[in-house]
Amino acid sequence: AFRFFLDVLGGEYSISSDLQSQTWLYILLMTLLPMYSVVKSFDKIDLNWLFVGILVLSAFVSLYIYYTVDEFQVTTNDRLEVGIALNSISVGRIGLISSALACFLLLKGHLKVVYKLLLVGVMMIGVTIMLRAGSRGPLLSLIAILLVFIYSNTKNKLTNLFFVLVFIALFSLSFDYILSFIADFAPALARRLTRDEGQLYDRMFYYEQAWNGFIQ
Repeated sequence: AFRFFLDVLGGEYSISSDLQSQTWLYILLMTLLPMYSVVKSFDKIDLNWLFVGILVLSAFVSLYIYYTVDEFQVTTNDRLEVGIALNSISVGRIGLISSALACFLLLKGHLKVVYKLLLVGVMMIGVTIMLRAGSRGPLLSLIAILLVFIYSNTKNKLTNLFFVLVFIALFSLSFDYILSFIADFAPALARRLTRDEGQLYDRMFYYEQAWNGFIQ
């Protein structure tokens, strides 16, 4: 984002009028400003409070999206979004963050039953909006998070590696059943996972062009 920002200022790229608001929103408010804030305040950040704050905010946004956008409450064949700042990928990431943090706290925290029930509810709603948003990225990120969590769960790396391999084997064997569930619950995501348009081959040309432009 920083390189793109410099290229825009230098006249290397021009932004079409219909994308200017979204582009500057991504560059300034969603990338550069948070980066600057973290760099300036990293030594003073309380990671425990940060964890709780991100969990509370993501859970609130997930609940707000679920109960204000009716399409998330029913099965739909379309990818879902909320606005310029919350397209299908962003909505899916919010669902991923709220569900992953709630699951982590549920497994690692010593909580009362009422808090555990709240976390289960947040996790279910987070997974729901993540799947029904219809974006593949958050789902792949969830799988990556699970692999990292399994591998780092104990100090014995060989044991952790064994459990990672077991998880991969079980996931591969049950993939058709998982895909069948996703097809019933979030058809748009299932379609993107199975059809040709869900593959990355048609994007490789653009990825290569972006990479070549970045390193020049």
